[in-house]
Amino acid sequence: MTGSVRVGVLGSLSVEVGGRAHEAPRAEVVRGLLGVLLLAGPEPLSVERLISLVWDDRAGHTRPASVHVAVTRLRSWLDEAGLAAAVRREGCGYRLMHEFDLDLDRVEEHGAAEEPASDRCLRLAAALARYRGPVLADVIRLGRADPLVIGAERLVLRRCLELADVAEATGRPELGVGPLETYASCDPYEEMVQARLVELLAAAGRPEAARGRYEQARALLSAELGVAPCPRLRRAGSKVAA
Repeated sequence: MTGSVRVGVLGSLSVEVGGRAHEAPRAEVVRGLLGVLLLAGPEPLSVERLISLVWDDRAGHTRPASVHVAVTRLRSWLDEAGLAAAVRREGCGYRLMHEFDLDLDRVEEHGAAEEPASDRCLRLAAALARYRGPVLADVIRLGRADPLVIGAERLVLRRCLELADVAEATGRPELGVGPLETYASCDPYEEMVQARLVELLAAAGRPEAARGRYEQARALLSAELGVAPCPRLRRAGSKVAA
């Protein structure tokens, strides 16, 4: 198979070859193994950690042999798909060697120290345009308490907030709205994100959308948690009150 390979882990696992969607591994274990190896980058993951990440609630009943079988199946899938990647054994674990255009890598990239704010805004907006939802959203048994997964989620949050700030500062607040809306839909109880989204919608000249977002967040916090919005969210809401 020829063509550039774009892979996404910020949402359901996705694979594109030459601009066309290619089916990801159907078996959840193989899909999960590919996903966590992509998250790890150059860091080898031990067999024990792979078990806790990919099998999660079944980890206590999963033997190392199951990992080796899953690795064999993943290698077969990569070969059948014609993707230039290899799962290498390193010490007591495995790592994935590849040259994919990975969405997480794009989000992780740092610009040059002297990068103009306008360039940084466009770079972050392009990277976060590939953000679709929770990390490996379609891997049911993913060990989401693992630092590897938490770290990826926190990185996305930092970049969403960075984009919001630089987009507003450069007079293009609308560029930061989409990623924040995606994050807010994934974690609707994150009041800092809700507040920043209300502020950004107002800055983008969308007061009705800002009011609607505030009321939605306020109602959710009241109904589900029995609490009032945090001070920043209340201030953002008061500024767009009719």
